[in-house]
Amino acid sequence: MEFDIFQHIRLDIVLMYVLGGLFAKRFLRDWSLKTAFKTLLVGTVFTGLYTLILVWSGASLLDDLSKWFMSYTVATTFYELLLKEFMKRIGISVKKEDPTK
Repeated sequence: MEFDIFQHIRLDIVLMYVLGGLFAKRFLRDWSLKTAFKTLLVGTVFTGLYTLILVWSGASLLDDLSKWFMSYTVATTFYELLLKEFMKRIGISVKKEDPTK
């Protein structure tokens, strides 16, 4: 039996959360929340706006709720395992967060 991850996630949602995390890291440094919470917050706002646009255009989203959750999980894991190291190697600053915040 073969498992195809792309049947269980939505790439548009993965992209929203990855971009939300990068946005939070870059522009919300002064907030006293951990980066993971800022990523969740900003990614959810981006995804919420995207959802409103989809609903306004007539799309039904109830069938995709599990895919949206899996997409969030894949996006955060993708960032931690691959994207962060790639960004360091090409010279994009990925500073560690102060653990006291």
